[in-house]
Amino acid sequence: MWNSDDNQPAVIGMIDMETGKLTILRTSIKLDDFATDGQHFAVAVQKGESNSVQLFEEKVGQLKRISSLPTINERLVLPRFTEEGTLVVTSEGPDRPIYLIRFKE
Repeated sequence: MWNSDDNQPAVIGMIDMETGKLTILRTSIKLDDFATDGQHFAVAVQKGESNSVQLFEEKVGQLKRISSLPTINERLVLPRFTEEGTLVVTSEGPDRPIYLIRFKE
């Protein structure tokens, strides 16, 4: 869940399904769409008049950016994680490539 009210700071809330504990993550970015594996977050962040996926990690109750994927110039959309933890994002480039991103353990 997330708070996308333009008048409030951006907040992402996560609920641990085993303990029922709610964790609120604060961030200064404007959120559109996101996916998470519980530690890593792929967030569609405003970029000009559009948005594109950037990568974040949870650190002490906040989202810290770990990459803006600078080598990919196309707009990235539809972030999602596979069961194995691979991030999948779709590009809106001319060939519509799909990028697979694996995080080091």
